[in-house]
Amino acid sequence: MGYKFPVDANGKAGAVRPTADGNNFFIPTVMYGADGVTVISSTNPFPTSLSTCNVEQVILATNSLVTGPQSPQPTNSMRTLVVEVYGTASSFNIEIQGRLDSTTYYPLTGVNLNGLSSVQSITSFGLYKFDVTGLVNVLGYINEVSGGNINIIGNLVA
Repeated sequence: MGYKFPVDANGKAGAVRPTADGNNFFIPTVMYGADGVTVISSTNPFPTSLSTCNVEQVILATNSLVTGPQSPQPTNSMRTLVVEVYGTASSFNIEIQGRLDSTTYYPLTGVNLNGLSSVQSITSFGLYKFDVTGLVNVLGYINEVSGGNINIIGNLVA
């Protein structure tokens, strides 16, 4: 398909190709490489690099039936913790807690990814996201569990 040269109200023309419905136009574009001279094309593709996202799995509780703090996990300078809470418990109340340099853990406020509501106490199975930037350790703290077990499995993301 060739290019059509429409004319505007001032009689100026441009090299464009109309879309199938004729209501819009494709505008030809030339991309140049870093030197500003070499044209990017199928024989000289744009240089790209793949980047990876650093992710580490953490287990904050496995089939837990007991209340209290679970095993602390290092954050390894990661920024985000996404956890999945699941199990057979009919009722539970847990917190994700973190600490800096002291030995005191504090409850973190996160986001329930099903509805994007803010949470500090988790009382339903699902996915939750927490900002852990600057924290040294995180842990799951089970305030209550009954009628089965609870699992808190997560990913720390850079």
